[in-house]
Amino acid sequence: MIILGIDQSYTKTGTAVLKDDELIKSKSWNFTKLKSKTEKRKEMKRITKGLINKYKCDMIIVERIRTFSRGQSGGSFFSIDYIKSTAALIATIVDTAQLYGIPVYSVDTRSWKAQIVGKSTHNKNESTKQPTLDYVENTLEYTSLDDNEADAICIAKYGFLPKTKQKLKKEQ
Repeated sequence: MIILGIDQSYTKTGTAVLKDDELIKSKSWNFTKLKSKTEKRKEMKRITKGLINKYKCDMIIVERIRTFSRGQSGGSFFSIDYIKSTAALIATIVDTAQLYGIPVYSVDTRSWKAQIVGKSTHNKNESTKQPTLDYVENTLEYTSLDDNEADAICIAKYGFLPKTKQKLKKEQ
């Protein structure tokens, strides 16, 4: 089984390809120099096609859109513009994968963090990114990563958990 994990964003996107739960390739893609969201979606399509063609992926897992954030101020909802643009980015991945007959699933951030990293929250003195980076560097012994790449690795690893521990939603 070959799984492509994607931590998608309009600024930086992390990708990771795992075969039988072993990392084959991971990378962080910087989209900040692209001028529009349309250009960024085109680049996401190009990247997705390239990884599918090169690694013959069986499935793709993306991070599910968050509609609510639990911040220190008690939580807040994300804007409609954020939700629409992120949905468009996920739709780009889904539409590209469909050309190859590859299913795309999404996973909630808290679910993959709890199941893979071991915790879905952080303490006040650490970055929200630190537990995932620590897990990938110390437990998996993958180095020279940024947080997007580390997240993508963990998102792909989620697909290798027993089905009873997965909370994947098929995206269409």
